[in-house]
Amino acid sequence: MVISTLAVFSLPCFGGDLDGDGIDDAVDPETLIESLVTVTVPTTVVNLRIASGGVLTADAPLTVMEGATIEAGGSLTHSVRFLDGLSIEVTGTFEIQPGGFVNVDGKGLRGGGNGSLFDPAGETYDATDEIVAGAGGSTGASYGGYGATPAGLPTNSVYGVLEDPRHLGSGGGTGAGGGGNGGGLIQITATNLFLDGTLRANGAAMGAGAGSGGGIRLEVSALSGSGAIEARGGDDHPSAGGGGRVAIYYDSTTFPDTNIEVRGGGPTFIAGAGTIYLKDNAAASGDLVIDNAGLPTSGFSTRLRGVGPGISTSLEPWVLTDLAAAFLVPDPITGAIGLVGLQLNPDEVQPQTFTIIDNTVDTITIDPGDGDLTTVSTTGDAYIGVYFLDNLFIRNGARVSTPDNIIGNIDVDGTSVLEAGVGTPIPLQDWGGLLGTPGDSRGQRVTSQPVMCRN
Repeated sequence: MVISTLAVFSLPCFGGDLDGDGIDDAVDPETLIESLVTVTVPTTVVNLRIASGGVLTADAPLTVMEGATIEAGGSLTHSVRFLDGLSIEVTGTFEIQPGGFVNVDGKGLRGGGNGSLFDPAGETYDATDEIVAGAGGSTGASYGGYGATPAGLPTNSVYGVLEDPRHLGSGGGTGAGGGGNGGGLIQITATNLFLDGTLRANGAAMGAGAGSGGGIRLEVSALSGSGAIEARGGDDHPSAGGGGRVAIYYDSTTFPDTNIEVRGGGPTFIAGAGTIYLKDNAAASGDLVIDNAGLPTSGFSTRLRGVGPGISTSLEPWVLTDLAAAFLVPDPITGAIGLVGLQLNPDEVQPQTFTIIDNTVDTITIDPGDGDLTTVSTTGDAYIGVYFLDNLFIRNGARVSTPDNIIGNIDVDGTSVLEAGVGTPIPLQDWGGLLGTPGDSRGQRVTSQPVMCRN
């Protein structure tokens, strides 16, 4: 038996019957989706197949005990503005065939004039992960890259963590038309992911400010295929949305990173690229790719989270204080992580770094297992944050800034710019002129060998 109309299931994790064949999903050899089905509570099936015409909306975690397949014309998604995003865990193989989709385009936070709680502004997240007013006027929204900002109108700040995309994309501002919604959030855990279809979390466009790209996080043993992964900012006139964030953790992969796209939108006022983080589980550090697909912005339009440079006003074995600082603060209630996970060098003339485990607005606490700050630094020393990467690739018109130093192999192509270890905040609306020369990397040397990037 096949469901022919929309079905919504709010059943216990075990005991459901999504495909209406009279067999409990927990023991059904195959759960077949050929129509519109929505689940709103955590759901477990043995095997899952989404056939042509089937759309499974998962507004709760989905667990597949063996294997899952999305065939051509089938789709897996979540509802608009579902804050937890799509989460699916497949114990065996997850195959997305050509023409099959995991598609959360425009399923993120709402744009102005499109259901935003802060109309005419779009919705976004603040530094504590609360949903607040974001892009105003007809500006594009930001996530991993800044949204485009015509005539000096404000967009929202970039947000989130490149290693852990867990946010929806933000909504654009309204003007002559509505603001587009941001892209949604895809989270996949699988033993094997065969991707010949498409994962999409693109921002939407409605005639004013476009939504930003959303988030995609993959944790897989093996990744293969020749499909596409997209978290692009929406294309719109007058203002495009910034790119989203993608992070992929793997044991092995043959999937080409050129098939992953997080560019900002265009074509009139161009937005900034998002971030692609690729991490081999056996490696100490990952690769970061920032690529704007040949759409150059006129200012630094992708900014990486950082500690920044400063001068310590007091120093204890595990705590550095800078009373002049204004660090982003963690919040366990909302999930905001502040500076947690970043690396601190308490005296930039020496090489040792320490992992940050907590911070306040003017203090940083490091992991005691990393050692004693006072053995390599004293009060009054110049400190700075440090990124460790295997490779940093900045391509095709991307313009990237961070207040921190970078250690790793760095490749900035002739159309792109990197500014690192400088610490000067880039104004959100600084699109009025070219900042930096293509191929330039301020504050550091570019080389194929590992280097520390300094002022």
